[in-house]
Amino acid sequence: MSKRAVLKRQTILLNGLSEQETDSSESEDEMSEVAEAFERELAMSESSSSDDESDETDDIEQHEKDDSKSKKKKKKKIHWQQKQFAAPVAAFGGTLPAPPTHVELQPIDYFYSMFGHEFIRLLMDQSNLYSVQKDPNKPVRVTEMEMNRFIGVLMMTGIYSFPEQRFFWTVDNSTQPKNIDPNFDRAYKVRLLMNIIRENFQKLTKEEQLSVDEQIIPFKGKSIMKQHMPNKPNRWGYKMLVLAGGKTGICYDFIRYTGKGESPQYDFCTDIVLDLCETVSRLMNHKIYFDNYFTTIRLQVELKRLGIYAGGTVRFNRLPDLVMKTKQESTREGRGAMDYRIAEVDGVELCATRWYDNNVVNCLSTLHGCDNTDLTKRWSSKEKNSCTYLTTICNQRL
Repeated sequence: MSKRAVLKRQTILLNGLSEQETDSSESEDEMSEVAEAFERELAMSESSSSDDESDETDDIEQHEKDDSKSKKKKKKKIHWQQKQFAAPVAAFGGTLPAPPTHVELQPIDYFYSMFGHEFIRLLMDQSNLYSVQKDPNKPVRVTEMEMNRFIGVLMMTGIYSFPEQRFFWTVDNSTQPKNIDPNFDRAYKVRLLMNIIRENFQKLTKEEQLSVDEQIIPFKGKSIMKQHMPNKPNRWGYKMLVLAGGKTGICYDFIRYTGKGESPQYDFCTDIVLDLCETVSRLMNHKIYFDNYFTTIRLQVELKRLGIYAGGTVRFNRLPDLVMKTKQESTREGRGAMDYRIAEVDGVELCATRWYDNNVVNCLSTLHGCDNTDLTKRWSSKEKNSCTYLTTICNQRL
């Protein structure tokens, strides 16, 4: 027998020995142990392969579920059309009280109409509480008359310049919610005071045309609530979101900005305007105007459902599926060029208008369209003179 044939007959077993070696060196017990080990290895390999197959099927099913969810979450397409915008009949249904003729109010009466007597008592109670917290053996015992005089001194410090001003009142910090508390309020120390002032503002009778805008209370000290707004006259300070009269400028409501909420109902700007409009009378055909920071389609739809008409400049990326004249086309037509589209969203008719001045101005309204136009004067650098151009009523209001 050749050497190659001998090698073929000596097949290798699991323990690394040939047939001849096992015949001579291993017993039947050792062979049985080897067979059992071989069976165990086969069982383990089969179980692992079945687990891999099950994982693959689970991944496929999960991928199919994700695809089905993504199909369901597709945004509803808005169809914009160029048709005549029928301006609704929006005669103002409210009435403003006549100014008092027989009663001459004093300056102190105007002060109490805004701040109220509760304001004085709150400051008095919190000042006494603070003095006890600092030294229980030496309470200050501030009276209401003393607090009135103290506020008068503070008013005078706003007129005359003094080297120092100091406050000695605060709220009870022991009841302030912690950062992890869902009721945590950064403005907790002045919240009671702001609520008193805000409630008195809300009692005023609101005029027909209203406006929502941001306002800065100047402040350059250290505070986590301090904001920087480079386009405002006072760039640093506390940001207030104000509902005011469109003609008189009287403040009817305000919200102090302390940070974006964690769970908005719609989005931050929409929620803020709806909160400010809670005290506006429903179905009285009030008109409210705001700039492109606040204007969204959802905001105007929700206001229209409350019986409040709205208009404002709008950022073009907030108008999905809208196709209008480009900036180059408007520039060729010159100042006063206009284009518009109308769409219906959730039963509310919206009119998007593009007007060209020095630049393109986009407006969105539930009240004004391109049919409501007027003339406005603008300075022309080419003619070195004021020229008259066509504009929309919505732009004129803003």
